[in-house]
Amino acid sequence: MVYSGRLSKTTPRRKWPATVEQSRHGGGVWHRVYPPRDFERRPPVQHGVHTAGFDNFRNGHFPEMGVVELVHARVIGSAGWVMAENRGILYEQSWTAQNLRPAHLPQGEVQFHQVRGVCATLATEWAGINYAHFLLDCLGRLHLLEQAGFSLDRLDHLILPKPQTEGARLLVAQLNFPEHKILYTADDVVYEPEVLLSPSFPGLPRNYALWLPAYLRRRFGVSGRAGGRRLYLYRSDQYRRRLINESDILRHLTPLGFEVYDPVGRPDTARDFAEASLVVSVHAAALSNLVFCPNNTRILELIPSDHRQPYFYNLADSAGLDYGCLVGPSVQQRPVGSAGPSPFDFTVDEAEFIQAVRWLVEGGHLENPSLDS
Repeated sequence: MVYSGRLSKTTPRRKWPATVEQSRHGGGVWHRVYPPRDFERRPPVQHGVHTAGFDNFRNGHFPEMGVVELVHARVIGSAGWVMAENRGILYEQSWTAQNLRPAHLPQGEVQFHQVRGVCATLATEWAGINYAHFLLDCLGRLHLLEQAGFSLDRLDHLILPKPQTEGARLLVAQLNFPEHKILYTADDVVYEPEVLLSPSFPGLPRNYALWLPAYLRRRFGVSGRAGGRRLYLYRSDQYRRRLINESDILRHLTPLGFEVYDPVGRPDTARDFAEASLVVSVHAAALSNLVFCPNNTRILELIPSDHRQPYFYNLADSAGLDYGCLVGPSVQQRPVGSAGPSPFDFTVDEAEFIQAVRWLVEGGHLENPSLDS
């Protein structure tokens, strides 16, 4: 059944219950998969004079993770926010977490879709427009669902953001879940399942759980592949934060056997990354494919000074990869604390890049004239 209407007012944010608390007070059943745990990450190898500023993300605490089972719940909008029967938002299931406010919810008329049977949601913010959020924040939740005992073949429906890239569509096809049972999120759509299963966010925003890479490797069949390929991830001119002096750095990479790899339209990026031993890339969503790299693959991320985000440092550490980064100056710098992604292109210092590649290829002991040419 489908009907139109508006969302009722929600409980103020300070009163929204934590997921486990919500379950304990009769609003659902909590299926715990992982207890809370502390984590400590290896420091990144930083090249050049600019620091990445990742210290605040090195040590921390992952919350308890699992699956909440709810009746009379709602999955709201393209971000898939979960609203319990008491109209409280389960903010811990979302990327936005404590910063989620009632004003973020759809304010106009929406379509309510009543859904029969047992339905699981993997939806999360930005997964419908960004491959990294789709792969890591969305598909990563499958592990919690499976570990809690809810295999896909037990579900009547699965709520997902609609995949926007060929790589994302291939991953969905590999789930072997019937297409007619998939419900795609949209800004003006609210799903009302009879029974809803909602897995936790797989870690913390910008900081991925330690189990995530190993699970995704197994789930998509690339565990145990032998590395050897050297990839330089090309960033198309249609995107922001391009590397302005890319041609200068490529002349140091091509003699060392690096492929200029464009992830757009590739039929199987998971396999390609599973065959890599060295990866160089500008900060971009395609770097989320690091989860498929073999252990000890070396990574060099080129980071704009106006966009120092720790996503792929933390992901590489969880995946057992050797991570280094080189920060280059952006053409403009926004005020400190500016929200959202930077729109500005950047450069990297060529001499600093040569030293970073020396570390990448030979662990700091490369004696190769081509690097100094």
